[in-house]
Amino acid sequence: MIQNDGVPHCTTNGNSLGDLQKEVDYSWAAPLLERTIDADRQVRVICVGAGFSGIGASIHLREHIRDIDFQIYEAADDIGGVWHHNRYAGATCDIPAHSYQYSFCQNTQWSEFYAPGLEIHRYLKRVVDHYKLQSLIKLRHRVVGAEWSQDRGKWFVRVLDLDKNEEKVDEAEYFLYATGLLSKPKWPTIAGRERFRGILHHSANWDAAKEEAQEGFSWKDKRVAVIGVRKAKHVTNFVRSRTWISSTFASAFLERLNEGAGASNHVFSPEERKSFTNEEFYSQFRRELERGLNAVHKITEQGQPLQLEARRIIEEKMLEKLASKPEIADKLIPDFPVACKRLTPGPGYLESLTADNVEFCSQELL
Repeated sequence: MIQNDGVPHCTTNGNSLGDLQKEVDYSWAAPLLERTIDADRQVRVICVGAGFSGIGASIHLREHIRDIDFQIYEAADDIGGVWHHNRYAGATCDIPAHSYQYSFCQNTQWSEFYAPGLEIHRYLKRVVDHYKLQSLIKLRHRVVGAEWSQDRGKWFVRVLDLDKNEEKVDEAEYFLYATGLLSKPKWPTIAGRERFRGILHHSANWDAAKEEAQEGFSWKDKRVAVIGVRKAKHVTNFVRSRTWISSTFASAFLERLNEGAGASNHVFSPEERKSFTNEEFYSQFRRELERGLNAVHKITEQGQPLQLEARRIIEEKMLEKLASKPEIADKLIPDFPVACKRLTPGPGYLESLTADNVEFCSQELL
């Protein structure tokens, strides 16, 4: 409304905005910028993490935002995220390789249906090279804090250079947290763990591969306790909580490739890999694969017939594989519906629990 002084005044329910701010005990005015609202300006983005999410975001945002300054800070000494850290023997993706990749940068030449971790890591490094992202990524730089400034309209991000042990403050309009859920190894709180004189390995920070190559370390004739292997004299598997151990994802598709059931993976032949270079054939292969993966989405909905049937089938298979040690099934099979937690495909795992040199322990570690 316009009062007697001729100046427009904003009102709300008969009160001025100033009165309203007093009522709620809050006062803030946006700073006036000396530029027009539609003027071009550079936007800076700080991203934490150089895994799948961080790499993909840097590519997409730089393609869609005309003037963007993108910076990735990665605490590790290489890109790749979970596929850099998880390098234990047999590490493999449980999603079919042709679906576990960027749609805009596809690899048609995966060696196996479920790709080994090292191959996925190499794929990510090729993506970084192809899009020339090296200059955007600072390795061994850990983000230790971030604070938003309302007055400046920016994030102020504290970054520790791990090589120099020096901390600096960077700033950006946008702060993207892309560290994922598996970036920090978490050891169980076991009393006396720090006094253990044996070798400790965590799957999310695997140094054993280096030791095996450099020092000739072998698991043979070792007693191994697995919390959560290669050949060992004795293995104790500590399992704190119940979980559904399902068949592999897209198992029906896998059976078609192998012309029968029973295989846990499929190695693509040279002829098959050559056929994937045919764009029409490859597109059809991808569509069928995606259709099969998405068809089971209903198992995530409580009480749906597909979820109930999935529970019946998975429980039946678990009981069958643990038939020689039914006491393990009693401790491992959940009482909650399928897909309350992410399904855990485990080809060979349940069978290994019935081996003579494997002990299953469901007690809490103290």
